[in-house]
Amino acid sequence: LDTTLDDISERYGLYYGGSGDDWATGIVYHRFQNFAFCGGTESNDLNIHLLAEQAAIGGNTDAFLSYAYPEYDTIINTPEFSKLPTYLGGNNSDWINDITVCANNDFVVVGRTLSSNFPMSSGNPTPSTTNQQAFVTRFDSTGTFLWSVVFGDAGATGNDDVAYGVAEDGYEAIYV
Repeated sequence: LDTTLDDISERYGLYYGGSGDDWATGIVYHRFQNFAFCGGTESNDLNIHLLAEQAAIGGNTDAFLSYAYPEYDTIINTPEFSKLPTYLGGNNSDWINDITVCANNDFVVVGRTLSSNFPMSSGNPTPSTTNQQAFVTRFDSTGTFLWSVVFGDAGATGNDDVAYGVAEDGYEAIYV
């Protein structure tokens, strides 16, 4: 067993951020040797696509979802990924903690929100205005918003809820 690291080298590096604090919390390999990454930002000037689902920061901290194409050393801004990068959030503090790519190439992200107007699918309850709640949000492979739900203690008991990880099984079920 060869345990040396002689053949390991940096394959790709990328700066992504704006004028505020930005942090990446998840990265996942996607198709065609590309990768998607996510996190949180306080920057109102991220490189966000003109057709993004959410083109402007909504609160003091928002989540972001982005896509990179190492061959061209750039953030994707092409028709194939027509809505990425994008912000995700509401009027308060939101960020993504993890990301997965589904078998059909959709993206599912999880995290936490303090926003009372976090983007939601119709028919779901309004997020709490007093406690942090966990969320699960799904985008198709181009970055189009498909659905989002929040869950956790919405009462005034002081309990905060956060989703830290997400995975999809072979039957297309999502686990948080």
